[in-house]
Amino acid sequence: MVTGRNPVCDKTNGALTIVARSNSEPLAYSIDGIHFRSTPDFEELQAGDYLVQVRDVNNCLVTSKVTLVQLSSPVIQNVEVLATTCGQANGSLTITALGTTNPLLYSIDSLTFQENPAFTNLKASTYRIYIKDGNGCTVDRNAQVLASSAPRIDQLLSESAACGANTGRLTVVADGQGTLTYSLNGGVFQEQPLFYDLSKGEYEVEVRDGQQCLQRQAVTISEECESEVYVPDAFSPNYDGVNDTWEIKSRVLEDIIINIYNKWGEKIFYSKQGQRQYWDGTYKGDLVSPGVYTYQMEWHAQNGIRNIKKGILVLIR
Repeated sequence: MVTGRNPVCDKTNGALTIVARSNSEPLAYSIDGIHFRSTPDFEELQAGDYLVQVRDVNNCLVTSKVTLVQLSSPVIQNVEVLATTCGQANGSLTITALGTTNPLLYSIDSLTFQENPAFTNLKASTYRIYIKDGNGCTVDRNAQVLASSAPRIDQLLSESAACGANTGRLTVVADGQGTLTYSLNGGVFQEQPLFYDLSKGEYEVEVRDGQQCLQRQAVTISEECESEVYVPDAFSPNYDGVNDTWEIKSRVLEDIIINIYNKWGEKIFYSKQGQRQYWDGTYKGDLVSPGVYTYQMEWHAQNGIRNIKKGILVLIR
């Protein structure tokens, strides 16, 4: 009787053990019909046909033919790779393999093996794939899960709204893959990175790239009310054509009232909307002395709030 072990893992590790009994011992053993030896165990054999012979002291032979078959290592036929999207750990590897001895087990760290050939929720990296069959034969190869990124918001350029008005503006500067589209506060996406007619408040900008990946960022549109009215602090009414009047400058003037007082508290200039809105340094047609004067202004802003501003101005001659 001959027992055999087929070579596995594409190696020369097959074996034959010959079991024989005779009254004419000692016996000699051979697996090629040429070379005989006293031990019945033959190891480190490759796949192939063997002529097994047992010979006794009388040179009597018993012959048998045995074939060892190579049990190959598993073969990786294909690795389907899905890259990550939106900069997340959502890549995957799916392995297709063929093996002669089941079950086939799969691993991407050489330590933990599983029967499922798919690996999911992978970050971008290079992975070493390992496959092990029922004989313990392993094969490995590299597979790369490519990186991706979400769109990037580089800048949010905002322009303040006028006081109480919807005049704010927002420009989005962003970068990303494919065509970028833009949305404000969950609204409809648009191709232009510009948003108009914005009032004071908090906004959320969304940028979407060609892979439907999103990036969000908050932005505040401020309101300019203080700068709505500009009041000069000095003037020189010397009739040289330069800074001859104390004049209110504003983007928006609504129902404005101006009062100017001398150092004794006497009102020396008054104006309201529709009248002259500047002072030329005179009172009742006469030039007033250089010095410090006080003013009080009242006006309605576009938000309807009544504003009062007091201060001093210097008249220089």
